[in-house]
Amino acid sequence: MRNWLGLLALLAVLSAGQTAAAAPPALAWPVDCALGQDCWLVHHVDTEPGPAVRDFRCGALTYNDHKGTDIAVRDRVAMFRPFAVRAAAAGVVAGVRDTAPDHPGDDASIKAAMEKGEECGNGVLVQHADGWSTQYCHLKSGSVRVAKGQPVEAGDLIGYVGNSGAAAFPHLHLAVRRGREVVDPFTGLAMGQGCEAEPAASLWSEPVQAFLPVRDEPFLFGAGFRAHAPRYDALLQDMRSPATLEADGPGLVLWGVAVGLREGDVMTLTIADPAGGTFIAREFMQEKTQIRRMRFAGRSNRNGILLPGTYQGIVQVKRGGADGQPLLVVEKRVSVELAE
Repeated sequence: MRNWLGLLALLAVLSAGQTAAAAPPALAWPVDCALGQDCWLVHHVDTEPGPAVRDFRCGALTYNDHKGTDIAVRDRVAMFRPFAVRAAAAGVVAGVRDTAPDHPGDDASIKAAMEKGEECGNGVLVQHADGWSTQYCHLKSGSVRVAKGQPVEAGDLIGYVGNSGAAAFPHLHLAVRRGREVVDPFTGLAMGQGCEAEPAASLWSEPVQAFLPVRDEPFLFGAGFRAHAPRYDALLQDMRSPATLEADGPGLVLWGVAVGLREGDVMTLTIADPAGGTFIAREFMQEKTQIRRMRFAGRSNRNGILLPGTYQGIVQVKRGGADGQPLLVVEKRVSVELAE
């Protein structure tokens, strides 16, 4: 990170005397993906100073001192699709790194990146007019397509989503700055002003603004079946759900990963058997606000309880209201065929 800080210091000098009247760039969507289908907004800028943690809507999608917007793809398998990262606005490339390896997101790999000062991993820093800059982090190893000093236009290819640097999962970390001041692109406000501050104006361009989430609500990042209880670290590598499982396997388990849960949210997992009856149903009360939570429910195949046929799974999250009725319900449906 030390070499990035030097570049940011230079940008601060260049922007001296300009930031009061600085016109923010209109940001284009920086990843070739469909939001809510094959990529998701999983973290925002932490708006609160000190140890308090809240995103710009006073929600749970951030962590302490987070300085950007994280756009995640589902898992490492999806990362190799690949997903193009593009310049969000016109500018000049002020810095590049493309020497960090991709890794599985384990603690040891993240610690090694931080010890080398490479939290951003493979990244690109683009300087825009009036002291503004955007930084693109965790790019795929060997994927950077621009060089320092190169002018870019909005939409130009700069690399691909990866899992380099201090990244626990494949995603793009987009940081927006005015000089050295971090700015939340959803509000136009500097970091640390609090989630209840009156917004200035979104930095996203109008076409992007039209498809961004307008409410603070949980969403389901993934769901599927396994023959046994899943491990979360394994799901981060591969969340694909098999189309078929063996009826004489060890069991049948439905899993779901929810993002943006609040205290009091209820997550329900239900499996219907081939005859339409309830194979299993479990309900989990969320005891604390949490960015991401994996739950699973199923039964082992003792005494050959699994019958061939199609099993339907429903993963549902409900957020309650004052009258006991849910304010919102989000769900994801999956199915699996058990073959003899």
